[in-house]
Amino acid sequence: IIAKDVDQAVAQGAAIYARMLQDEEQPSIRRCFENPEIKKLNRVTGRSYGIAAFAGKERKVSNMILRNAALPQETEKIYYTKYENQRSVSIHVYENIQDRSHIGLSEAAHIGMCQLQIKGDLPIGSPITIILSLDEKGTLHVKGREESGLTEAETYMDTQALWGQGDFAEHAVIS
Repeated sequence: IIAKDVDQAVAQGAAIYARMLQDEEQPSIRRCFENPEIKKLNRVTGRSYGIAAFAGKERKVSNMILRNAALPQETEKIYYTKYENQRSVSIHVYENIQDRSHIGLSEAAHIGMCQLQIKGDLPIGSPITIILSLDEKGTLHVKGREESGLTEAETYMDTQALWGQGDFAEHAVIS
């Protein structure tokens, strides 16, 4: 079974298993389940994760880790200060079930914040690096760094990243 989508992998596996139960006499199907050769097994996230950022004049969620991404996952992206003489950056983190890179704030749940205090005043358009890392246990590590390297802030957040017991959060490639 080769599938990029969790639901598709589950559906294909269920169809094969149903066929096997229906036709116990057919040895080729039975062999597939008696000795499967698993090439790759990935734990995936059931949610997307991003931060609040301005897209023009509108504040949106910029998803950095998309739903169904293999775990562990780490993404780094550069954002820019919006105001002249900025002394801090509030990194608001959101969780959602969308597969798009940018969504409205109302489509996501706020799960936490990380405050980056900046030494000195930054001019408008100064780069700020944001790194989101999601481990196999569903813990989200959020890190913000002012690009001159003078200041950093980081925090850890518990998430709903992993599928529940009945949600089948694993992709299997069986030959």
